[in-house]
Amino acid sequence: MGFETFTVVLEPEQPVYFSGQVVQGYVRIANQSSVTCTKITVTAKGIAKVSWTEKRGKTSHSYCSSEEYFRETLTVWSEMDETFPAGDHRFPFAFEIPQDVPSSFESYIGKVRYQVKAVADKPWQLDESTKTLFSVNHLYDLNTDTMARSPILREREKSIRCCCAVWGPINLTVTAERKGYVAGENMVINGEIVNNSGSRIKYTEAKIVQKISYITSSKTKETCHTVQRVYRPQIESGSSDRWEDVPLPVPAVTTSHLMHCNIIDVEYYLVFEAKLGTCRTAKIEEDIIIGSIPLRGTIVAPERPLEVGGTVLASSVSQENSPMLGQPRQLPQRGHEEQGGDNPPPYHRIIMPEQYADIPPPSYESCMFNSGNQNTLSNGTNNDEVGFAPHYITYRGTNFQHYGQV
Repeated sequence: MGFETFTVVLEPEQPVYFSGQVVQGYVRIANQSSVTCTKITVTAKGIAKVSWTEKRGKTSHSYCSSEEYFRETLTVWSEMDETFPAGDHRFPFAFEIPQDVPSSFESYIGKVRYQVKAVADKPWQLDESTKTLFSVNHLYDLNTDTMARSPILREREKSIRCCCAVWGPINLTVTAERKGYVAGENMVINGEIVNNSGSRIKYTEAKIVQKISYITSSKTKETCHTVQRVYRPQIESGSSDRWEDVPLPVPAVTTSHLMHCNIIDVEYYLVFEAKLGTCRTAKIEEDIIIGSIPLRGTIVAPERPLEVGGTVLASSVSQENSPMLGQPRQLPQRGHEEQGGDNPPPYHRIIMPEQYADIPPPSYESCMFNSGNQNTLSNGTNNDEVGFAPHYITYRGTNFQHYGQV
């Protein structure tokens, strides 16, 4: 016979936790009659896993790796006579998150997860367990990265080939004030496309691409995802188009490099591209840095709410000329389904570490690009809690706020 209620409750629950903070709450157990049980333990842990399978002919090869960042176990109840009493019980717990742990991360190949799990030890029966997941953010301070303030200025000329003929060139120029941004900022794009190719450019776009490397002892697998894009309409042959202060919103994603994780690496790129056809493109790629603490002296909250993820219209454009990027499904916050989507409840305040008390108060959003919903975990990965979307701090807001001085 099991418990009627057996659950882990975080209280007070934060949408995001940081190194050095305490995760606390209680295990709630309720039952109308006594239950055979010797002890109740609570374990908090942080782990990372990578796993995928590749087919080569008739054989399959599996690759996996894992690492553990911390594990702490408390016994919150025990009894020698193996009888857990009837009633409604709450057993408190508290765990401190250690220093130098990576941010939470989810994809169909790898993950960094943090959880609190309670286990009821039942003699001669299967143990009963329950758990809850929580999000941890490593605070990547852009002020410590020497490349974050570096401007972007790139030019490229590309001749287009078609049916063994070489057409005229497409000239691309793109600039941005700097390489370093935080979620919620607008990356402001300026650029120009000159079309001397002899063919119509179907559309041009600027996009943020996330490159993920999954690392095992025998092989590294790389995947790329577009996490944000803006686009412009077609350009006829012999014509040009200028991009002037076009905003490219930075969505809620994990920060660059996934610091302190040795089996998953994350990088970001700005891609400025002219698309002529399925196989004909001209583009510029430049690495950018996404952090969680903004650069001092910058504006970190945009004037108006942003589109989060997916495709953003930079100008009026037809569906035929610029195919839409599939919009990720939004997940309601646990316990706040009435909010609709992932807009953060206004009463949830992010408790930042003391050294960052002067930054504009951040909010949070759940990542909609690398959650378990992206693909079914059918390739050898652990299929528990499919759909958990980590939360990341963001500076999306409605007022301009300056952060310190340069």
